[in-house]
Amino acid sequence: TVDLTIIYYTLPRKFSDKIPRETVPPPNSDAPKVDDKGSFTNTEFKDFPNFNGFANFGSTTNTWSFLRTAALSRRQANMSAHLGSWVINEAWEGLTVNGKEVFGGFKEILDP
Repeated sequence: TVDLTIIYYTLPRKFSDKIPRETVPPPNSDAPKVDDKGSFTNTEFKDFPNFNGFANFGSTTNTWSFLRTAALSRRQANMSAHLGSWVINEAWEGLTVNGKEVFGGFKEILDP
């Protein structure tokens, strides 16, 4: 058994560029799908993968807001899972930075 936690800090541009426009439609038809940082311009996904971390949904009462703090919509949860799969695939054989290995790869962990 392997317990694995992946923490998302930012949205990789390589990932956001591959997501179809119709999946994360911009607020208007003239807007780009991603901004200059690679983040989605879509209102529901503009803070992906962190979703601003706090109460990222509409609510009518303070109690309900408190109970739903950090809750994700089904679409947001699915996009998070998709990003996780993409990260594992991209780093399956390992990662190098400037020719130096910084991670041995998920294959080493999940397929010994």
